[in-house]
Amino acid sequence: MLRVSALVIRRRDPAQPTNRSLRPRQGGFTLVELLAVIAIISIMSSMAIPNFLTIRQAANETSALAWLGTIGKAEEVYRAKNLGGAYTYATLAQLEAQKIVPWTATGVYQKAGYQFANLLAIPTASQWGVSAQPLAPLSGNRAMAVTNDGQIRTTANGVVVAPTTIAAALALPVVK
Repeated sequence: MLRVSALVIRRRDPAQPTNRSLRPRQGGFTLVELLAVIAIISIMSSMAIPNFLTIRQAANETSALAWLGTIGKAEEVYRAKNLGGAYTYATLAQLEAQKIVPWTATGVYQKAGYQFANLLAIPTASQWGVSAQPLAPLSGNRAMAVTNDGQIRTTANGVVVAPTTIAAALALPVVK
């Protein structure tokens, strides 16, 4: 140790780094590192969210198609049970009253983001039909219908207005 007046000069330990950047850090992250992670997460989520919406629309449409198939089968069950009645086909309210097709609330015909409606106020002995229309643009991308021939028909992608008559429903292409 060298002594110069009141100052104490110590020799540098060669094992000790001289530059501060080479010293071990005290822990934690810098602001730049945190901002980089936040930017990466936001970019990834902005790419994923539209895909989730598309998947949700496809799931809602598939569910609505399945419900139209269920309604078509329920019409056949109703017709078999009430063959002697004045009308051999039923409205959605009649199917609900006989507990053939369950709905979440009485008189509300909505499932999977779709609104279901009768195409005829009173089905005849030879005709009936039910249409399904998306409740919101995020619910689905097309409307659909089922008629007395039991085939489900849909509009083109992007056309969300459901048919209002049997003739309009029969004009739609059949789902394969």
